[in-house]
Amino acid sequence: MKQDLLLAIILFPLLTLPSAQSKSVDGLTIDLIHRDSPLSPFYEAKSAVIPNNGDYLMKIFVGNPPVELFATADTGSDLISVEYSEATSQCRYSLSSDRGKSITEGDLASETIRFGSKDGPLVTATKTTLGCGNLNSENFKNTGKSVVGLGAGPFSLVSQLSNKFGHIFSYCLVPHNVSSTSKLKIGRESTIPPSLAVTTTPLEEGSGYSTVLNGVTVGNSFIGTPIGGISIVVDPGTRLTYLTQPLYGHVMIAVADDVDYETIENPPAPYSLCFALGGTDFIPSVTFHLDHVDVEFPTKNILLSVNDSLCLSIIPTTGVSTLGSLAQEDSKVEYDLQKKTVSFAPTDCTKE
Repeated sequence: MKQDLLLAIILFPLLTLPSAQSKSVDGLTIDLIHRDSPLSPFYEAKSAVIPNNGDYLMKIFVGNPPVELFATADTGSDLISVEYSEATSQCRYSLSSDRGKSITEGDLASETIRFGSKDGPLVTATKTTLGCGNLNSENFKNTGKSVVGLGAGPFSLVSQLSNKFGHIFSYCLVPHNVSSTSKLKIGRESTIPPSLAVTTTPLEEGSGYSTVLNGVTVGNSFIGTPIGGISIVVDPGTRLTYLTQPLYGHVMIAVADDVDYETIENPPAPYSLCFALGGTDFIPSVTFHLDHVDVEFPTKNILLSVNDSLCLSIIPTTGVSTLGSLAQEDSKVEYDLQKKTVSFAPTDCTKE
């Protein structure tokens, strides 16, 4: 605790409010590129969606003169961490994401970072606190080593821009088979328009971006959770959706019972339920009953093509239940850090 307090005292002078090049800028829009997209610098042609590579990349420019980097946008991290050897060393830090296995160490510094999209203004954030990593492992090594934390901590990108743009951000993920960029919006630009059907659920206290799941409806079958519900993390950096047992088993059986086609005897890992189907017309609707709201996911978000079959993109876990990015495609997802809520609004994300 004393070390954390000392770190906060050391870094307080670095938290000078970022400034934009234009006073008319009301927020920030950043292109998000899935790491498996043809638009990604790390693209490799594959025949199917890779379940554990859910990272979305954003282009940033660090320092003067600016150095172009591709960084992973991570709602589970609270720090901007870059591989940038010329940054000034201020103090040591270590960081792990809420997905558990991502670990990095390095130096904290104050630096200028530029953000933006090809269609919007390039916004300059001066004196931004960031980490200059020199030891990276696991997830941080997979996508160019740099990470832009979008968590609720004081050193995340959202928090450092909050006094200028507000404590709010959203993203809209295009379908995984579309060759266009998704959008991350920070500040007032991220607000969901009133024309969309919005559902809002409270975030759990002190647990990152997680909410309470009270049950799942498959077709006309409701499957409840234990009294009080279970925690489920809303995470665009995880590709599939994970449910703990026994909830997952009941959901899998309900989906299988509602489909009049034979299941594949040995589905490819990590999937547990696959059908020899070329279309999704015979798949029931799936609704997650979150705290105070119901979120229905289109069939295309729940089933995905794997080789010549369709597989349920919900799989079991012994860890934390997680709502992954496939389920969130074509939905504007908005996080309000002051109200401590997350909202969902179905939309065509290619038009964002």
